[in-house]
Amino acid sequence: MLAWVWIYIARQATVPGAILCDTATRGQFLGRIYVAFALIVACGLLAIGSGVRIVRTGRTSWIVSVALASLFIAACIVGANGAAACNPL
Repeated sequence: MLAWVWIYIARQATVPGAILCDTATRGQFLGRIYVAFALIVACGLLAIGSGVRIVRTGRTSWIVSVALASLFIAACIVGANGAAACNPL
Protein backbone atom coordinates (compact mmCIF):
# COMPACT_ATOMS: atom_id res chain seq x y z
CA MET A 1 0.00 0.00 0.00
CA LEU A 2 2.87 2.36 0.78
CA ALA A 3 4.27 1.80 -2.70
CA TRP A 4 0.86 2.57 -4.21
CA VAL A 5 0.60 5.85 -2.26
CA TRP A 6 4.16 6.77 -3.28
CA ILE A 7 3.39 6.10 -6.97
CA TYR A 8 0.11 8.02 -6.71
CA ILE A 9 1.86 11.09 -5.30
CA ALA A 10 4.57 10.85 -7.96
CA ARG A 11 1.93 10.74 -10.70
CA GLN A 12 -0.01 13.62 -9.17
CA ALA A 13 3.21 15.65 -9.10
CA THR A 14 3.40 15.42 -12.89
CA VAL A 15 -0.18 16.61 -13.45
CA PRO A 16 -0.45 20.41 -13.40
CA GLY A 17 -2.80 21.59 -10.63
CA ALA A 18 -3.21 18.14 -9.03
CA ILE A 19 -1.23 19.05 -5.92
CA LEU A 20 -2.68 22.24 -4.54
CA CYS A 21 0.59 24.03 -3.78
CA ASP A 22 2.09 27.13 -5.23
CA THR A 23 5.17 26.59 -7.37
CA ALA A 24 7.63 27.75 -4.71
CA THR A 25 6.56 25.25 -2.06
CA ARG A 26 5.63 22.31 -4.31
CA GLY A 27 9.20 21.02 -4.48
CA GLN A 28 9.64 21.41 -0.74
CA PHE A 29 6.38 19.54 -0.11
CA LEU A 30 7.32 16.65 -2.41
CA GLY A 31 10.84 16.44 -1.01
CA ARG A 32 9.62 16.16 2.57
CA ILE A 33 6.93 13.63 1.70
CA TYR A 34 9.48 11.48 -0.16
CA VAL A 35 11.84 11.64 2.83
CA ALA A 36 8.98 10.54 5.09
CA PHE A 37 8.27 7.59 2.79
CA ALA A 38 11.95 6.66 2.74
CA LEU A 39 12.04 6.71 6.55
CA ILE A 40 9.01 4.43 6.69
CA VAL A 41 10.71 2.03 4.24
CA ALA A 42 13.78 2.09 6.52
CA CYS A 43 11.46 1.23 9.44
CA GLY A 44 10.20 -1.77 7.49
CA LEU A 45 13.69 -2.99 6.70
CA LEU A 46 14.72 -2.53 10.33
CA ALA A 47 11.66 -4.51 11.45
CA ILE A 48 12.54 -7.31 9.04
CA GLY A 49 16.07 -7.39 10.40
CA SER A 50 14.74 -7.43 13.94
CA GLY A 51 12.43 -10.31 13.09
CA VAL A 52 15.29 -12.32 11.62
CA ARG A 53 17.33 -11.66 14.76
CA ILE A 54 14.45 -12.79 16.97
CA VAL A 55 14.05 -16.00 14.97
CA ARG A 56 17.78 -16.76 15.18
CA THR A 57 18.43 -15.86 18.82
CA GLY A 58 14.99 -15.93 20.44
CA ARG A 59 15.62 -12.55 22.09
CA THR A 60 14.41 -9.09 21.27
CA SER A 61 16.69 -6.07 21.13
CA TRP A 62 15.50 -2.95 22.89
CA ILE A 63 18.01 -0.87 20.91
CA VAL A 64 16.39 -1.92 17.64
CA SER A 65 12.94 -1.29 19.10
CA VAL A 66 13.92 2.24 20.18
CA ALA A 67 15.51 2.89 16.77
CA LEU A 68 12.37 1.66 15.03
CA ALA A 69 10.11 3.86 17.12
CA SER A 70 12.43 6.85 16.64
CA LEU A 71 12.48 6.42 12.86
CA PHE A 72 8.70 6.16 12.73
CA ILE A 73 8.23 9.29 14.86
CA ALA A 74 10.75 11.13 12.67
CA ALA A 75 8.83 10.05 9.55
CA CYS A 76 5.59 11.37 11.04
CA ILE A 77 7.20 14.70 11.93
CA VAL A 78 8.82 15.10 8.49
CA GLY A 79 5.52 14.21 6.79
CA ALA A 80 3.59 16.69 8.92
CA ASN A 81 6.15 19.40 8.15
CA GLY A 82 5.82 18.58 4.45
CA ALA A 83 2.06 18.90 4.60
CA ALA A 84 2.34 22.18 6.50
CA ALA A 85 4.80 23.53 3.89
CA CYS A 86 2.18 23.36 1.16
CA ASN A 87 0.53 26.74 0.74
CA PRO A 88 -2.77 26.48 -1.14
CA LEU A 89 -3.10 28.39 -4.37
